Amino acid sequence: MDTREMEKTLKVLASQRRLDIIRLLKQKRKIPLADIARKIKLSRKSTSKHLRLLYSAGYLERNFMGLDVCYSLAAINDKITRFIISSIK
Repeated sequence: MDTREMEKTLKVLASQRRLDIIRLLKQKRKIPLADIARKIKLSRKSTSKHLRLLYSAGYLERNFMGLDVCYSLAAINDKITRFIISSIK
Protein backbone atom coordinates (compact mmCIF):
# COMPACT_ATOMS: atom_id res chain seq x y z
CA MET A 1 0.00 0.00 0.00
CA ASP A 2 1.49 3.32 -1.00
CA THR A 3 1.17 6.45 1.14
CA ARG A 4 -1.75 7.88 -0.86
CA GLU A 5 -3.76 4.70 -0.45
CA MET A 6 -2.91 4.64 3.25
CA GLU A 7 -4.03 8.26 3.61
CA LYS A 8 -7.36 7.45 1.92
CA THR A 9 -7.87 4.43 4.18
CA LEU A 10 -7.13 6.38 7.33
CA LYS A 11 -9.37 9.31 6.31
CA VAL A 12 -12.31 7.03 5.58
CA LEU A 13 -11.90 5.17 8.87
CA ALA A 14 -11.21 8.33 10.92
CA SER A 15 -14.84 8.87 11.86
CA GLN A 16 -16.62 7.63 14.97
CA ARG A 17 -19.86 7.20 12.98
CA ARG A 18 -18.19 5.10 10.29
CA LEU A 19 -16.47 3.00 12.94
CA ASP A 20 -19.87 2.52 14.61
CA ILE A 21 -21.28 1.35 11.27
CA ILE A 22 -18.45 -1.14 10.82
CA ARG A 23 -18.88 -2.38 14.39
CA LEU A 24 -22.59 -2.90 13.77
CA LEU A 25 -22.00 -4.73 10.48
CA LYS A 26 -19.48 -7.01 12.18
CA GLN A 27 -22.22 -8.06 14.63
CA LYS A 28 -24.96 -8.52 12.04
CA ARG A 29 -24.14 -9.65 8.55
CA LYS A 30 -26.60 -7.60 6.48
CA ILE A 31 -28.54 -4.54 7.67
CA PRO A 32 -30.91 -2.12 5.92
CA LEU A 33 -29.96 1.57 5.88
CA ALA A 34 -32.92 2.54 8.10
CA ASP A 35 -31.85 0.07 10.81
CA ILE A 36 -28.25 1.30 10.69
CA ALA A 37 -29.42 4.91 11.06
CA ARG A 38 -31.63 4.01 14.02
CA LYS A 39 -28.91 1.99 15.77
CA ILE A 40 -26.23 4.69 15.45
CA LYS A 41 -28.79 7.44 16.23
CA LEU A 42 -28.25 9.46 13.08
CA SER A 43 -30.55 10.67 10.32
CA ARG A 44 -30.99 8.48 7.24
CA LYS A 45 -29.45 11.21 5.08
CA SER A 46 -26.28 11.49 7.21
CA THR A 47 -26.04 7.73 7.59
CA SER A 48 -26.35 7.36 3.83
CA LYS A 49 -23.38 9.72 3.33
CA HIS A 50 -21.22 7.66 5.69
CA LEU A 51 -22.29 4.43 4.00
CA ARG A 52 -21.54 5.89 0.57
CA LEU A 53 -17.98 6.76 1.67
CA LEU A 54 -17.41 3.27 3.09
CA TYR A 55 -18.90 1.69 -0.03
CA SER A 56 -16.77 3.86 -2.36
CA ALA A 57 -13.65 2.83 -0.45
CA GLY A 58 -14.56 -0.82 -1.04
CA TYR A 59 -15.30 -1.69 2.60
CA LEU A 60 -18.99 -2.42 2.11
CA GLU A 61 -21.24 -4.31 -0.25
CA ARG A 62 -24.80 -3.28 -0.87
CA ASN A 63 -27.86 -5.14 -2.09
CA PHE A 64 -31.11 -3.60 -3.20
CA MET A 65 -34.14 -5.33 -1.74
CA GLY A 66 -37.21 -3.63 -3.13
CA LEU A 67 -37.05 -0.02 -1.98
CA ASP A 68 -34.54 -0.79 0.75
CA VAL A 69 -30.75 -0.99 0.54
CA CYS A 70 -28.97 -3.51 2.75
CA TYR A 71 -25.30 -3.21 3.58
CA SER A 72 -22.71 -5.77 4.65
CA LEU A 73 -18.94 -5.80 5.08
CA ALA A 74 -16.95 -6.56 1.93
CA ALA A 75 -13.99 -8.89 1.77
CA ILE A 76 -10.91 -6.71 2.32
CA ASN A 77 -7.67 -7.72 0.62
CA ASP A 78 -5.40 -5.06 2.12
CA LYS A 79 -3.66 -6.32 5.29
CA ILE A 80 -3.57 -2.95 7.06
CA THR A 81 -7.27 -2.25 6.47
CA ARG A 82 -8.18 -5.80 7.45
CA PHE A 83 -6.20 -5.39 10.68
CA ILE A 84 -7.89 -2.07 11.50
CA ILE A 85 -11.36 -3.46 10.83
CA SER A 86 -10.67 -6.63 12.80
CA SER A 87 -9.56 -4.45 15.74
CA ILE A 88 -12.91 -2.65 15.93
CA LYS A 89 -14.94 -4.07 18.80
